[in-house]
Amino acid sequence: MAPAPGISTYSASKAAAYSLTQALRYELKGKVAIYNIYPGGIDTDMLKGVDVPKSKPESIAKAALDGILSGQEDIFPESEQMGNLFRSDPKAFERAFASMA
Repeated sequence: MAPAPGISTYSASKAAAYSLTQALRYELKGKVAIYNIYPGGIDTDMLKGVDVPKSKPESIAKAALDGILSGQEDIFPESEQMGNLFRSDPKAFERAFASMA
């Protein structure tokens, strides 16, 4: 959804996953529900030693379930501000995300 300077291949894989999810949502409509969940930094081994804000996996899981139960298709657990920015101004979202690196 937005570039992450320094990890361009990771960004590309996430963009592909986003595109696949969007396509599957319509191909599988009426059979299964498809959600995009964008949690931001999670306190896992992947981000161990990286100095960025991190959420606990349990809080992300709860927020994701809350989003599903409220009918959201694109869920930004613990980062609704970024979700609102993405929905209202995707280019501003892109710039904000890139500036975090």
